[in-house]
Amino acid sequence: MSGIRRYYDNIPYFITSITKSRFPLFKNQAAVYLLIRVITLNKIPLQYKVYGFIIMPDHFHIIIHPFGNHNISNIMKNIKANFSRSYNIQINTQGSIWQKGFYDEGVRSEQMLNNFLAYIHNNPIKHDIAENINEYAYSSYGYYFYNDTTFDDLLDKPE
Repeated sequence: MSGIRRYYDNIPYFITSITKSRFPLFKNQAAVYLLIRVITLNKIPLQYKVYGFIIMPDHFHIIIHPFGNHNISNIMKNIKANFSRSYNIQINTQGSIWQKGFYDEGVRSEQMLNNFLAYIHNNPIKHDIAENINEYAYSSYGYYFYNDTTFDDLLDKPE
């Protein structure tokens, strides 16, 4: 998660961000929807698209495609900071919420994108949170496979 970050022009990134000490913050539905709102509201000012996501109890995965002047580090810094600020205000506390940094990998082909989407959507099964992919509400799975419109404002179809 640390070291020199490589930036690529005009490609999506598969991102993993983890809560501090792997605290299961996102077992709280209000925290889940706050994170979704923060990611959605930052799309226009930070110029990115979202191709897929899942929010697990102690981490989230997202595929973000920057298309403007902001690199992936700046985008993630803003998402994490805006969420932390809003969450701390809501529960009347302060302090860090996230592990330092995040994991990212450039998505350089349609096959990689499809593999990362499958990984994201299968995460609840991998972590024994759900027996069936479509049982887990906080993911882009329904958007792709059931035309679920719940997260239409957040999600974009890959180009």
